[in-house]
Amino acid sequence: MELCRLYPLSSVVALEPLNTSYGLGKKAITHSIYKNRIEFLQSYAHQLSAVAHFDVVSFPQMFFSNAHLIPSLTAILRAMKPGAFLTTGSEDSIAEKNLFRSIQRLKHVLNCGSFRSENDICQLLHSLGFVEVTPLPFMSGWYPITAQKSSQS
Repeated sequence: MELCRLYPLSSVVALEPLNTSYGLGKKAITHSIYKNRIEFLQSYAHQLSAVAHFDVVSFPQMFFSNAHLIPSLTAILRAMKPGAFLTTGSEDSIAEKNLFRSIQRLKHVLNCGSFRSENDICQLLHSLGFVEVTPLPFMSGWYPITAQKSSQS
């Protein structure tokens, strides 16, 4: 809903596979002034069948298991329009040694099964065919990464 507020000409597609979260989200959207601009699908990302549909995708990779990461990114790449953008990110470097960072890495492992560094994510995006993969390491604790689908696709 925040994206609709910030970008008044946009429409949003959101995915949530789990019943409880989907129900809560659907209820919030139904009572929102943005309900006509939000398509809320009860689906996993790797189940997307859309082709050349999205201009921008926000992909929270830290919530995806290792088993679903590549199939999800493959489906998302297919669903993106040529020249479309993807945003994702990674936690701090595994080399950083303090309690807060250790807890962040533990949460990451519990969420998805492993810690994925900024470099891991960038290499994976390149290997799947994303172009202009750009890490933005200016924020402590979270490193945004942008990538693009080739305009030649």
